[in-house]
Amino acid sequence: DELNAVIGLLLVGVLTDLTFPTLMRWAVDDGVGAGSMETLWWIAGGGLVVVAVSWAAATALIVLTSRTGERLLYGLRLRSYAHLQRLSMNYYETNLSGRIMTRMTTDIDTLSSFLQTGLAQSIVSVGTLVGVIGMLAWTDAGLSLVAVAAIPLIVAATLIFRRISSRLYTRAREQVSSVNAAFQENINGLRTAQMHGRTPVALEEFRAESEQYRRLRVRAQAAVAVYFPGVNAVSQITTALVLGVGATRVADGELTAGVLVAFVMYLAQLYGPIQQLGQIFDSWQQATVGFRRITDLLAERPTVTDTGRLSPADTADAARGTLALENVSFAYSPGGQLVAAGLNVAIAPGSTVALVGTTGAGKSTVVKLLARFYDPVEGRVTAGGTDIREFPLTPWRRSIAQVPQEAHLFIGTVAENISYGLPGATEHDIEEAVRRIGALDIIAGIPGGFRHSVGERGRGLSSGQRQLIALARAELLRPDVMLLDEATATLDPATEAAVLDASDRITRGRTSVVVAHRLATAARADRILVIDGGRIIEDGSHP
Repeated sequence: DELNAVIGLLLVGVLTDLTFPTLMRWAVDDGVGAGSMETLWWIAGGGLVVVAVSWAAATALIVLTSRTGERLLYGLRLRSYAHLQRLSMNYYETNLSGRIMTRMTTDIDTLSSFLQTGLAQSIVSVGTLVGVIGMLAWTDAGLSLVAVAAIPLIVAATLIFRRISSRLYTRAREQVSSVNAAFQENINGLRTAQMHGRTPVALEEFRAESEQYRRLRVRAQAAVAVYFPGVNAVSQITTALVLGVGATRVADGELTAGVLVAFVMYLAQLYGPIQQLGQIFDSWQQATVGFRRITDLLAERPTVTDTGRLSPADTADAARGTLALENVSFAYSPGGQLVAAGLNVAIAPGSTVALVGTTGAGKSTVVKLLARFYDPVEGRVTAGGTDIREFPLTPWRRSIAQVPQEAHLFIGTVAENISYGLPGATEHDIEEAVRRIGALDIIAGIPGGFRHSVGERGRGLSSGQRQLIALARAELLRPDVMLLDEATATLDPATEAAVLDASDRITRGRTSVVVAHRLATAARADRILVIDGGRIIEDGSHP
């Protein structure tokens, strides 16, 4: 229905535009030429009606196209965001967040602008162009041949402009992604840059990226500056030729003044749509680049596929069984260097296993494979003897909890961060989870306690407080498996003791895998695995 209404309104707009020059023709020939005031009043009244209808149609058209365009973009924005949520971790490790943000903001906004204004205007311009050419031929066939002679020249100029501008717009859109990425990277690392006196270097890097973007945009606008004034010059020269030929024919009595006036008005409408189409083409080029980048995003496929068909109950039962890596090899990128090779290990239910080794040895890789953020290149990861790829992702990750070394806290209260994985948790549930890990005194020491407002990325809280909140968030879920990346290296002794105690409590009675950076953590485990070069070189317990 909306589509039919839009088409109808477009036709009304085109017809009103085509009607006005004919009214002027009648006014000059039948009103002024015949000296009839009555005819002029009737034509003036008809002109007012035409203007009123044109205004009403244009207003309704803008409302309809805007509503339809916004609805389409709303769906596209949600689809893009949902798709980003489904993509695997390797996508985010190989694409800068600033580039991803550009696709969700700048590219979609550019597409929005074209859908809301350019699309309807292009239909109007094409319809007007066809209608005007027809009216020119009907008004005076001889003059119409002079008028349309410039169209091939304008079409050729448009095709050349299209090739040049398309290339420049594509490069500019890619470059603005680099500008956004550089900006976000520098803002995220601002504290480090200030500490090391690198802010001038960061500024210079950002200036270089911005300067490259400026140059590309200036080059694109240079093409615009040549094209649009050129088209305008051609249209004015053609109009002058038509006026010269037409005036000669009027003087010879072969043509009435009204016909010439109407013809010149139609001529203005002929070149107006051509110029509008050129301007719309400018917007379309940018929208096409944005749309292509969005479709490229939607074409990305997750490397970890959610194809498991076992029930949540079976998944939970398996998580309470033996976890095992069976002849597992893994690389972070297809064809990349292996960071784990031939890993074989079985983790008994209810036991705590500590992973130790140098940086880059492959400790975190084991945790990521168990959480199924990645799938192995060879071999398989099993739970209760079943490949974890047989489990749906949501139930599997509901059965395990991971606390990374730098836990992410969201903007909100302490209580909201603890209940993030269980939004329906009551205040009693939250308090009990904190009590179970022995951190009530630490949380009570935060001004405002559970109602304390957490800043972006946990600003306003110490490292120990952030880690305890993350541990409480995991404990609230009562998972069957705990995956911990111990992060006590930067904590004072008292806070370190509290975090280690909370870690002991949260792993008690559960199958747990702990990435240990300190001997004190490894000593508390039932079993210690020493990893080096993606292989287990020692397996035992603390003496």
